[in-house]
Amino acid sequence: MISLLLALAAVQPPPAPDCAAEPQSAQCDAPDYPVYPRPIMVVTASRLPVVRNEAPASITLFTGRDLEAQGLVQASDALRLAPGTSVAASGGRGAQTQIRIRGAEANHTLVFIDGIAFNDLAAGNQARFETFSAGGLGRIELVRGPQSALWGSEALGGVVALDTPDGFGGESASVAIEAGSREFLNVASAVQVGGERYGLSATASFGRSDGIDILGGGAGDLDGFENLTLSLKGAFRFGDAFEIGAVGRYVDHEIAYDGSDPLTFARADTTDASTA
Repeated sequence: MISLLLALAAVQPPPAPDCAAEPQSAQCDAPDYPVYPRPIMVVTASRLPVVRNEAPASITLFTGRDLEAQGLVQASDALRLAPGTSVAASGGRGAQTQIRIRGAEANHTLVFIDGIAFNDLAAGNQARFETFSAGGLGRIELVRGPQSALWGSEALGGVVALDTPDGFGGESASVAIEAGSREFLNVASAVQVGGERYGLSATASFGRSDGIDILGGGAGDLDGFENLTLSLKGAFRFGDAFEIGAVGRYVDHEIAYDGSDPLTFARADTTDASTA
């Protein structure tokens, strides 16, 4: 027993120096002890904050840095990169977009934005993913597999949770502008102000494109889209265990599409449009 204790003491790493008391220590300038990053927490998998690697579900997490580095326009563009997830669009950018997780139907995915359910009853209880801009998002949590025990029957295929930044910890501002052919334009901006106890964030994004003429042979009506998204989020923490907040989100989305001839009911190059 004594030799075992001595062996453990021999391989035990030295204690970390007290850099606050001895700031001039050489070990403080270049520490030779391991420094571990803070664990990544997720909430959607168990309705409580847990370490991602310990969550009892298959989770894909996209942070704000991931979304910014990839230069994504819509949230569905990020979900295309997740395993076990299928993204289907009925046309160009801005057209109806459906998410299917592990083969489940599109209305079997429950979607939250800042904790608010965003499934649309008018669209067969599907989420309108074509209206969800990636600009201004702080993170996306995707939980694959049945989650009905936690979230109800709408989560038969999985859960997608989108969150805007909460603003805690400091001040920041960012603006991104992207332009391309067919009058494509995408602008995203975000402002965050906060400290340890309070946080306020505001985001705005605007995207548009003239689109293309699908049925008119190049001389007919263009089927483009336009999307404006605004959000405002504020929160205040009372100690370490209680937080109160409020969030507001405004989405104005319009997409042009080819409908049907009023006489023959055949698909035709019309000027129909849908708004959300």
